Amino acid sequence: MTGILKSEPFHKSNTSISILVIGGAFLLPCTMALAQDQIQSTGEPDSSLEAADRTELQQLKQQIDRQRQQLSQQAQQLEQQRQVIEIQANRIEQVLSRQSASTSPSTQTTPLEETKPSVRQQAQNQPRPAPAPATTETVGQQAEADNAAQSQTNARATEVSIFADVGGVLTPKGHFSLEPRIDYTQSGVNRFFFQGVEIVDVVLVGLFELTDADRDTVTSSLTARYGITDRWEIDAQIPYLYRNDRITNEVVGLDNRRQIRELSGNGVGDAEIGLHYQINRAGKGHPVFIANVRGKSDLGKGPFAVDRDEDGLELDLPVGSGFWTVEPSLTMIHSLDPAVLFVNAGYLFNLSKSVNALIGDTLIDRVNPGDSIRAGFGLGVGLNDTLSFSLGYEHNHVFGTKTFIADTRQKTSSLEVGSFLFGLSMGLTDHIGLNLNTQLGVTDDAPDVRISLRIPFRF
Repeated sequence: MTGILKSEPFHKSNTSISILVIGGAFLLPCTMALAQDQIQSTGEPDSSLEAADRTELQQLKQQIDRQRQQLSQQAQQLEQQRQVIEIQANRIEQVLSRQSASTSPSTQTTPLEETKPSVRQQAQNQPRPAPAPATTETVGQQAEADNAAQSQTNARATEVSIFADVGGVLTPKGHFSLEPRIDYTQSGVNRFFFQGVEIVDVVLVGLFELTDADRDTVTSSLTARYGITDRWEIDAQIPYLYRNDRITNEVVGLDNRRQIRELSGNGVGDAEIGLHYQINRAGKGHPVFIANVRGKSDLGKGPFAVDRDEDGLELDLPVGSGFWTVEPSLTMIHSLDPAVLFVNAGYLFNLSKSVNALIGDTLIDRVNPGDSIRAGFGLGVGLNDTLSFSLGYEHNHVFGTKTFIADTRQKTSSLEVGSFLFGLSMGLTDHIGLNLNTQLGVTDDAPDVRISLRIPFRF
């Protein structure tokens, strides 16, 4: 019994060791399997996280590429804007150059040599604008602003308006103007004729004939001007005339005889067209020269086309010259702040033609109207930004007219037509002006007075 009791503890310990050994052998593989499963389970989240990072990196790269493309497009837009600014600077310089020579001194334009560097410097140093969503819109807006600024400058520019007919300040390139106009001309002619014998200087025996003619003419016209380039301009004019003459003939002798005749006439006059070219660019201290050529048609009813009575006297008045004319001329404009000097000289060719008109009992075969030499000069002074006045003088020497009747030739005496000129120019708005001119005749052959009102509309 004792032996059994002693042996039981020994057996229990061996059994425990065996159980521990068998349990450890069984748990070790399980533990290793569990650890491997844990390692695998912990590795799967790392792989999914890496894939997400790669996707995010690709998205960031795509976003960076898009931003790079946008930056490249914005750089191109900025370069185009710089080019537009450079073009605007050149246009501004051209406008300033024209103003310095031919516009009103009231604008107080800075000389071209001083303005040119500042304009370019402003264009180059101008801060870069924010990126625009569309380049074409930005360029279009800037072009419209530039055209508006140029139109405003030209609209406010004053001129020597007293010589607007022969050629002066040119219309800017691409601009158009319409100019309605009305003129009133009044002239009186008093002639004294003596038919008889002169015994001594103070004793006259015979008849005295006095002729007094009062002539009133109202002319309304429309002139269109267009700037072909910065140096070329074309214009055209169509007039409509209304004339009224009152002629009084009185013979002083044994029995005084007095005859009064009143005549009138109206209709479309002679249409005109002109072409002007600016020869040189404006420069500081240098004048601008402009070449002009103007042609006038024989559209209006001429003196040989009116109705006459059996004695050859006119029953109505002509509204045209009846002959074609061509007039080349040269204009000089010199800016002398605060004034503008204006000089013009030209030669008018009247083209002869065969009229074959019967006046009374006389057949007129061919008529060669006398040519004329014209010269004028004036000075314009600006009072403020919108108002200026001009003074000048114009003189025409008209050669005698040659008339061929059968085999004979008759020639009239030459005429001297001189007038003082005075004009006012005012800018009503940026695109509408007002010019009022007055001519006062200072020679016997010149009209007494001529008043002209013009309202140019610039587009």
